[in-house]
Amino acid sequence: MDCECVATAYPMVCPRYGRTMNVHEHAICAGCLRDRTPRELYVRHWQTSGETDAGKSPASLSAASPALRREDPIVSPGMGPAHGSTTLTVGMAVVDDYDGWYFSTQDIRLQHPEAADRLSFVVVDNRPDGAEGTAIRQKIRGVDEHGRIRETDGTGWIPRAKYVAMPEVQGTSAVRDRIFREAETDAVLVIDAHVLLEKGSLARLLAWFDANPNSPDLVHGPMLDDFLPHVHATHMDARWGSDLMFGTWGVDPDLTSVDAPVKEIAMHGLGLFACRRDAWPGFPPHLRGFGGEEGNIHEAFRQAGGRVLCHPGVRWLHRFGRPRFADRPASAPYECLLADKFRNYLIWARWLGQPLEVACDQFSPQLGLRAVRRIRTEVEGLDVGRFTPRRRSAEPSAELHCVHRGAYLFDRRCAPCKSPTGQEYFAPIYECGKHRRCTPQSTGLPIKGCSVCADRLPAADVGLVSVLVVTHGRYQHLRQMLQCYLQQDHPRRELLILNHHPTPLTLGIEPPAGVRIEIFNEPNEDLFAQNLGRLLAHARGEFLTTWGDDDFYLPWCLSMAVERIGSGLAWKPARSWFFDGVSQQVSQVGNNLEPSILWRTSFVREHGFDAGDTEAGALFRALPGLVPSADVGHMASFLTTWGTGVHHLSGSIGRGTAKERHARWRQHNQDDGGGAPLTPADVHPMFARLEPHIPEGERAAWRGKVGL
Repeated sequence: MDCECVATAYPMVCPRYGRTMNVHEHAICAGCLRDRTPRELYVRHWQTSGETDAGKSPASLSAASPALRREDPIVSPGMGPAHGSTTLTVGMAVVDDYDGWYFSTQDIRLQHPEAADRLSFVVVDNRPDGAEGTAIRQKIRGVDEHGRIRETDGTGWIPRAKYVAMPEVQGTSAVRDRIFREAETDAVLVIDAHVLLEKGSLARLLAWFDANPNSPDLVHGPMLDDFLPHVHATHMDARWGSDLMFGTWGVDPDLTSVDAPVKEIAMHGLGLFACRRDAWPGFPPHLRGFGGEEGNIHEAFRQAGGRVLCHPGVRWLHRFGRPRFADRPASAPYECLLADKFRNYLIWARWLGQPLEVACDQFSPQLGLRAVRRIRTEVEGLDVGRFTPRRRSAEPSAELHCVHRGAYLFDRRCAPCKSPTGQEYFAPIYECGKHRRCTPQSTGLPIKGCSVCADRLPAADVGLVSVLVVTHGRYQHLRQMLQCYLQQDHPRRELLILNHHPTPLTLGIEPPAGVRIEIFNEPNEDLFAQNLGRLLAHARGEFLTTWGDDDFYLPWCLSMAVERIGSGLAWKPARSWFFDGVSQQVSQVGNNLEPSILWRTSFVREHGFDAGDTEAGALFRALPGLVPSADVGHMASFLTTWGTGVHHLSGSIGRGTAKERHARWRQHNQDDGGGAPLTPADVHPMFARLEPHIPEGERAAWRGKVGL
């Protein structure tokens, strides 16, 4: 429907600025006060009045200016208009990068006309007084009759654009956060000021927000590389890179096609990201310089109840490196100090309620222990606050698609399932609004016949550690393991024991209040991994670990691991205690043993235990790198023994197949305790062997923790 202003004589007088508009400038409709592009006003005017400036006819204007020809399509072929009501701010934070900002902005205006009437622009300039900042400000605000840059946004060459000077804090965080505070639209897309968007990306992003108007999620897209249109990265893997930055590039084949469904990812680079303006969690205060946002802002979205998604249709190209700044770290036009990067990671950890030790362990080799302690002390004295997630909207997100005909999936639940081999496990399931309940193919398992449990996983299980133990005729060893479990200082824990010896095993003590101990007697001749899979079906914890029945675990074993794992998939101490039963000597060695690893239970459920030589083999293969670890010195929490009996060795050492080795292990391990109930045994004699290896100044505190 035409506005009242289209029949007025052109040039127009803008009611906002009270002056004549020219064809290059921003305009507001006098009838409805809606922002209009100069092209829209001009074309509608001559279509109704037949008049143009300079006395030209519509026909002569069309011939002279192809950009204004009436028959030109506004929408690119094969793409369709961006129907919907969602408005979007494209925000860029810049520092001495007029060229990057210019080409990113003008490329959007040139290549994405189907989205033009729903877009606004915000640029936050970290160095506004330089020549390049002045050029950006002039382009957005224009100049007056005296050649001076105007003070009002939107009066220059870029319609619906806002320029914000912010020289106070140099770095990437505060300026990105400012974009969201300056935006006035439903959603915000933040891109680096040198990113180019593949044609159609904005239309697809707007369509996603139209379909998910209350989404709490953070949306990324595949990053292309210079071998166009090759995909360089669909996500980042959650691990430390060689440049001491958390996150390494990864490619998921499921996300390389433009038409592929949206998929949840761990994290991504922040060259492009988008979310609803109201869902933005913000950044913690005191950040400066470069580094620390990736991975942490994703954790903030998850703590707020959102997801991190990759939309395969939102594809972008990133400029890496700037020759004029090649002599600076990360080719950044501002100071980029390693100490600032470390400081940022500590601030994020405090803000998100995560342990500081993870970053300390990563940066200590390069910064040195003295610098690490100094910076940590500084950060611990800052008023960082604690991120408090907003309550998530109860309305469902309608983006993940049903595997049966593309219906939307609403509610994630927990479903006990059976695989084709008959093994029971838990898998995610979704409430399908069209086809009722179904399990998505994203589990990667050919599931048949899922039954659905009625309740969600209880929120109280957050922080709970499930300790899984498989045993067969090793009664005396098991008694020592039980005592180690009872001495653990982590309050939220459960012990699940599967005994597959023919003699039933019973518990001979009353567990402490709130501590679950459960024994499952299931005689069988299956492999170790298969029995672990049975226990996994009963585990309720957020985390789990698979203890050996003949190892020793110091009282802080679980609490230290829970503190260190953070938002990761796994963690272990880098070194462990080793007791040689032949020489009766104790030493510290590099730790590669599975019973010392704490896993995130959802990760174990997704990938399962491997029935081959190493029961955790599937988990190791699925990890984006090595199991994260840290050398905790004399506070090593795991002690393995050798030469104290017949060992199961995880079924991975010795001659013959895994099945043959397990058969020999069962044959030689027949200590059933005479059917006596299981009671704890004293472990202090073994712990006392460690005392001479504890630094003298730390020995008293260590003895107190161990209970000697």
